[in-house]
Amino acid sequence: MIAAAAMSGCNDYSALDNTGEGLLKVTAAINTDVEVKSRATLADELSGSTMLWISNSKGLVRRYDGLDNIPSEGIALYSGHYVAEAWAGDSVPASFDDRWFKGREPFDIKAGQTTEVNIVCKIANTVVSVSYDENIDELLSDYTMTVGHKGGSLTFEGRDTRKGYYMMSSKSKDLTYTLEGKLSTGETYTISKEITAAKPATEYKLHVKYNQDAVEIGGAWFEIEIDETEIEISENVVITAAPEITGYNFDITRPVSAEAGAVGRRSVIVKSIGQLKSVILDNDRFAELLSISGNDFDLMAMSDEVIRSVNAGGINWTYTYDAEADNSMLKINFEEAFTNSLNNGEHVINIEAKDAKDKVARAALTLSLGADPLRTDAPSVSDCWTKTATLSATILAGGENYGFSYRKAGESEWLSAPVEVNGDKLVANLSALEAATQYEYKFFCDEFEGETMSFTTGAILSLPNAGFESYQQIESTKANGKTVWDFNDGALYWDCGNHGSTTMQGKQVTEPDTEVRHSGNASVRLKSDFVGLGGIVGKFAAGNLFVGEYLKTDGTDGILGWGRRLAARPTALRGYAKYVSAPVAAKEAKTASDEGLDVKEGDMDKGIIYIALLDGTTVTDEQTSATYPVIVKTKKAVRSLFKKDAPNIIAYGEIIFDKDDADFREFNVKLEYRRTDVIPDNIMITCSASINGDYFVGGRGATLWLDDLELVYDK
Repeated sequence: MIAAAAMSGCNDYSALDNTGEGLLKVTAAINTDVEVKSRATLADELSGSTMLWISNSKGLVRRYDGLDNIPSEGIALYSGHYVAEAWAGDSVPASFDDRWFKGREPFDIKAGQTTEVNIVCKIANTVVSVSYDENIDELLSDYTMTVGHKGGSLTFEGRDTRKGYYMMSSKSKDLTYTLEGKLSTGETYTISKEITAAKPATEYKLHVKYNQDAVEIGGAWFEIEIDETEIEISENVVITAAPEITGYNFDITRPVSAEAGAVGRRSVIVKSIGQLKSVILDNDRFAELLSISGNDFDLMAMSDEVIRSVNAGGINWTYTYDAEADNSMLKINFEEAFTNSLNNGEHVINIEAKDAKDKVARAALTLSLGADPLRTDAPSVSDCWTKTATLSATILAGGENYGFSYRKAGESEWLSAPVEVNGDKLVANLSALEAATQYEYKFFCDEFEGETMSFTTGAILSLPNAGFESYQQIESTKANGKTVWDFNDGALYWDCGNHGSTTMQGKQVTEPDTEVRHSGNASVRLKSDFVGLGGIVGKFAAGNLFVGEYLKTDGTDGILGWGRRLAARPTALRGYAKYVSAPVAAKEAKTASDEGLDVKEGDMDKGIIYIALLDGTTVTDEQTSATYPVIVKTKKAVRSLFKKDAPNIIAYGEIIFDKDDADFREFNVKLEYRRTDVIPDNIMITCSASINGDYFVGGRGATLWLDDLELVYDK
C-alpha cells in the first residue's frame, strides 16, 4: 500500500556514506480478496489512508501519513536493523465495503547503499459470506442472516451475495450469527450460534441447508454449515506514487523573476516510479515561438519533424529508464535561446506527466519578466501571526537602496522598518503588531515603489470561565437525572467525567474548591478515586476536565466529544496548578498489567495537561450522533483514544506533573506547530489528575487543582 522510490538508478550514495546513512526505497502491494475493475482507482483510494511506520530497537523513527508525504528520492536512515509496517484502508468493526490491509517487513540499512523493501499488505479482516440450498425458499421466507460481534454487525437479507468484513478485537473474538425467517406455517423461525475465536485473513462461508435428519425446530429442519478457508488472493495491486515534477536548483512552485533577455537556462526534472507514458507541455505562444502547429506537445510521442522544431526553438530533453530499479527520470532544458526570446510579462508553461499506471502529476513553470527592480510577494498564512509578521519581496534587477514601509489600513502615516537582503529576497520582520488588525505594506528600491499589499493579524480569543469562578449543580440526563457540577458560564464549553462516576456511586471526581485557589473565589479540583463498592466492585475514575462534552456512559465506560471552535493561533497555554500524587493500588496495578502499561503497585501517579489545535476535520459518534473534532471511547472492546500524532493536529503541547506542590505554581504549555500554513479551526484541552486515566489506572486520591487558565499569544 506504500510506494516511494529513490529515482536515481545508482545504488552507491557516496554523499550519505560520510554520515553513516543509506537510502530506503519502499514499494508495496495490496493483496485483495475481490477482483477490482480499476487497479488505478483502488490505488488512489488507498493512498490517502496509507500509513507507513519505520521502527528500530529504540522505537518509531519515521512515520508517514499519506503516500504523498514519502520523499520521492528515498528515505535516509542511519545504518542498522529496522522494521517497516504499513496499513491501508478503513478499520471499522463491520462493513460490506471497508477493508483493512496491513503488512510488515524487516530490513537492514548499510551506509552508502540503497535498500529496496517490498511490503505486501494482506487483508486483515475476518470475512463472512452466506449462501443457501436451492429448496430453502420452499420452506422459509423473509429470511435474514445477521452476523456480528460487540463492535458491530451486518444483516444479509435474502440471498445477499456480498461479503461482510469484520475487525476483531481482544474483547470481541467471537462472531455470532443468527438466522431468522418465516416458516410456511407462518411461524417465526430463529437459530443463533457462534464462531468462536474468529481468525483474521480468513473467510467463513455460512451455508444454510435443509436436513430432515436434524432436530426438528418449529416444524422445519435447518442446518448451517461453516466452511473456514484462508482468504484467496484475487488481485495483487501495486500502489505507486504519482510522478514528481521539480525545478532544478529552483522552486517550481514560485515564479522565476528576471529581466527580459536575462533569464538564462532553466531545467525541470520529472521523476517516476516505472516508465513515463506521457509528458505534455503547453503554452499559449508555443506555436509562434517553436514553429509548430499547436500550443502543446507530448515529449514521449513526437514526430521527428516536431522534435527538430522544438529543439531549434531552444527546448531539449533527456529521458532515462532504469529497468532494474524500475524508475525513470526526464530532464527538460529550457535553453537561453528560448527563455531569452520571451518579452516582458508573465509566461506560464504547464507540465503534465503521466506514468504507465496512469498516475498524473501537474506543475507550472512561471517566468515573470519585467524591468521593475522588485516585486512585492503576497503575504502567506505562515508569515502573518497575531503580533508578528515576516514579509518579503523578490529582487528582479539590481539596485542600491532598499526599504520597507507599513501602516494600519486607513491611516495616512507610513512607518518604516528594517529590511534584510537574503539572496534575491528582501525580508522585513515586524513585531508589536495589534491583533485582528489589517495592515498595508510596500517595499521600495531606489526611487521605485513596489505594489502595496495588505495582511490581517490573527485574533486573540480566550477560554470562557478559565478562572472557574462560575459553577453550579445541574441535573444530568447522562447521569440518570443525578446532580453533577457544571463549570460553564452559559453555553457548554467545559465538561468532565462526573456524569459517569455519579451514575455508579454518586461520587464526583471534579468539583469546585473555595479553600484551595490561586485567585478569585474558587479553583477546580480534579481528584482521582475508586468508584464502586468496598474498593473491589467498581472502577477507577481519574479526576478530569476537558474542552468538549461528556456524551454517554456505556456500561462503566464513557464516550466523550473533545474540542471546540477556535480560529486563532495561540502559542501557549498558561495557568496555575497544584498537584498532589498518590500511590497506585493493587487493583489498578493489575489493570495496568492487563493493558500492557509499565505501572506497578506503589508507583506514584502523575498528572497531565495537554492542548491541541486541530483542523476542521470532525468525527460523528454512531451511538449518540454527536459530532466533534475528537471522539474518545474508553471501553476496551471499541476503544478509541486521542493520538497526539494524528494528522489533523496542527499544534500540540503537554505538561506532566510528577512532584507534589505545597501551593499553586505557574505553568506554561508551549504549543509546537507542525503546520503554519493554515489557521486552526478547533482547540482541545484535556486535564487529568492521572496520566493513565484513559485506561482506568492511577493513584486513588491523586489531585490536580487548576486556576486562571489563559491562552498566550506572543507571536
